[in-house]
Amino acid sequence: MRQTIRTATLGLATAAVLASAVPGPASAEETDAATTTHETGHVVECVATWAQRTAFVTLYDNDQYGNTLLVQLRTTGVDRMRVGQRSPDDDLVASDGAVATGVLVGGHRARVRGTAPERGKPVHVHEEYADAGYDIVVDGTHRRLDADLVLRFRDRRHPLDCSTAFTYDLDVTRTPAQ
Repeated sequence: MRQTIRTATLGLATAAVLASAVPGPASAEETDAATTTHETGHVVECVATWAQRTAFVTLYDNDQYGNTLLVQLRTTGVDRMRVGQRSPDDDLVASDGAVATGVLVGGHRARVRGTAPERGKPVHVHEEYADAGYDIVVDGTHRRLDADLVLRFRDRRHPLDCSTAFTYDLDVTRTPAQ
């Protein structure tokens, strides 16, 4: 189950990147050419619930396509969600597993702090799918992150459940669909 979640999460994250970052061919000769990129990074998706609120936090690092911090706060029973997002140049999860980042959400600072060190052995992954006019083949490894993170918002601390967090090291081949 956990591997399925990790694979689905990476597939969605990769699909989001591809939908926005795949450049068009520079010439007619490049139209049929496959391109392969080596991508490394982290996918940390977390949730916290308190009182009438649920927080969704995503830390996504990708050495080829950039990094994104996304914090969403939803109030139960009210059709309202506050969102804060930014794309820092530096990785959100440091090489030693340290996490210290933040973003403004609804005019208030949301801070994410803690650690997310690698745990266990790398697990081989292989995916094939079509997206945005490309056939995509992904080969590489995922490795679990033991994330212990806290969201601080409006002077209150909320432990985050980040049980599906992982790091990845992938070769991604994109071929224009025929």
